[in-house]
Amino acid sequence: MLLGLGHLEIYRKNSSEDSLAKFLKIADWLAANQNGDGIWLNPLPNRKFGLLKPYPSAMVQGLAISCLSRAGKIAGESRYQNASTAALAAFGKDIRSGGVATRTGDRDFYEEYPSAACPHVLNGFIYAMWGLWDLARDGNAEAKARYQEGFKSFVEWLPKYDMGYWSRYHISNGPIIRPPCTTIDCIAIS
Repeated sequence: MLLGLGHLEIYRKNSSEDSLAKFLKIADWLAANQNGDGIWLNPLPNRKFGLLKPYPSAMVQGLAISCLSRAGKIAGESRYQNASTAALAAFGKDIRSGGVATRTGDRDFYEEYPSAACPHVLNGFIYAMWGLWDLARDGNAEAKARYQEGFKSFVEWLPKYDMGYWSRYHISNGPIIRPPCTTIDCIAIS
């Protein structure tokens, strides 16, 4: 999806028809490979967060929404908008129900890694928000509501990532499962 958005930028800057074709090919794949719940499952395991089977990701959902909503504007085909709208369902479901949201206090956080540790990964949350923003700008009321809820969470949670000189990648509320490290990993960590 990042590759697709990159090709879209090349097309916008250089009017490269080749880049436009590559962008639309990626959007076609996204529209054709969304599951019945409007979700694209990440097939890559993530041992660090205990995700060994395909899982939904707010980051993936957000990037896919961005690609599809932009493809809909360029190509004028409703199937792209329909797929991006279907992707919103994941934001309204808790991670325990196969969605990408966790509720902390009275705020929703959109999880890149929907695991029991609820890692609250910042960049994954931001990519999810960009996707919601793209669709909200198209006039989608549900996307606007999800974006506004996420923005409240962002304002509340952002200071928790501030380390004074750097930012945290995530904030976990539970144990993170780590695989046994190899000699090279242990050297890099030491």
